[in-house]
Amino acid sequence: MSFIQQLEKGNKTCKVVRAMIDLAKTFDMDVVGEGVETETQKLLLQELGCYYHQGYLYSRPIRSEHLTKYLEKEST
Repeated sequence: MSFIQQLEKGNKTCKVVRAMIDLAKTFDMDVVGEGVETETQKLLLQELGCYYHQGYLYSRPIRSEHLTKYLEKEST
């Protein structure tokens, strides 16, 4: 999450995040961007090759019993 908060196009954090994503891909691993709060962060992560995200951009934490309803709503 701390990387995502400091993520800006072209800064050192962006270079570190790109390296982590590339390393994960080398080992056939998926990467999840944690702590995504803005559309800009999401788009930059996608540009870097990270296509899975979680964070307040999508939802505040919810109780497990509400998860099914939330997922059904989001899939339509």
